[in-house]
Amino acid sequence: MRRLVDLSKTCKIHIEPKMQPSGCWVGLSNARRLPMGPREDESPAVLALPGVVDHDWQALVARGRTQGVVHAEDVAHVVRDVELTPDVLISVSDALAKLGIEIDDAVEVEADHDATPASGRRRRRQMDDTAGIPRVNRGRRATGGDVASGDGMRMYLQEIGRVNLGLMKAVEKFDYAKGFKFSTYATWWIRQAITRSIADQSRTIRIPVHMVEHLNRLLRGRREFLQEFRREPTVPELAERLHMPEDRVSELLRWSQEPLSLDSPVGDGDDAELGDFVADDVAGPASQVEALDLESKIVELLDSLGEREREILQMRFGLGLDRPRTLEEVGAELGVTRERIRQIEAKTLARLRSPLMAERLREFLQ
Repeated sequence: MRRLVDLSKTCKIHIEPKMQPSGCWVGLSNARRLPMGPREDESPAVLALPGVVDHDWQALVARGRTQGVVHAEDVAHVVRDVELTPDVLISVSDALAKLGIEIDDAVEVEADHDATPASGRRRRRQMDDTAGIPRVNRGRRATGGDVASGDGMRMYLQEIGRVNLGLMKAVEKFDYAKGFKFSTYATWWIRQAITRSIADQSRTIRIPVHMVEHLNRLLRGRREFLQEFRREPTVPELAERLHMPEDRVSELLRWSQEPLSLDSPVGDGDDAELGDFVADDVAGPASQVEALDLESKIVELLDSLGEREREILQMRFGLGLDRPRTLEEVGAELGVTRERIRQIEAKTLARLRSPLMAERLREFLQ
């Protein structure tokens, strides 16, 4: 595995024409260092690049000063909205180097240098420069008729397609005059294509790509806190650690919850499912028929009343209306007093409670 590049020393960096193919930030390891005198003051934590959010950059610098190193994923998150040109990579690397912060590239270089002759290593580098085409050919071989192997092959070919999309983007943007190797430059475009594809397809409920990046940052911070303090962090602790507002952290925590399937088994056996314990608020066919029958009976009883009595009951109880009316509202609409409306309502209800009338609705009380 490639060693980290020590950028914390006070030095002046000149980029050589050729760079290693393991990542855009690795290229700085081949820099020629010219000694400089000690700095009298720290460089300001400012990155003058359009599209870089100052809040994210300050959070990256604060974490780098605390830990002495930042991950390449975090750097890629900060410049996610910036076109990845060699000048941008050099600007970010130089800015972090002036602050004494190293970049830890998560990309590892596969190599058995002790067991592989020099000619074999050259062939391996050539394969890397051609985006691993021999590996693609090997991946296309699968056992015929094996369903599991066929599914795995389809998934593998999808990954190859995502890599090719990133590779095509790198071909469009690559500028050989900058002195970078193509494989070095294409690494970041391929990484971005795979990351965005996974973010689009990995969840049942899709979350925007930029929010997935924030979620990954939150989960990584919570995991680091758990390893350090042996307990789950609170929302204020996470907000302070990630330099985020507390309401933003709470929102991200809600989004990080995974949906549950109603078909998932419950208990030790496979007989019960989660959906069996979820209440169903939708009325069944029998209940719907009974409700329609009750409505028709009430309409018959109201039709047996006088027009004024029926109108008062309908307005008082909201039958066929958007809401019940008060005594004042009914009185104002009919041009009588509130007390008169109350008297008519009481007299009508007493009539409906008579045994002859109540017998029609008694069956619905059971």
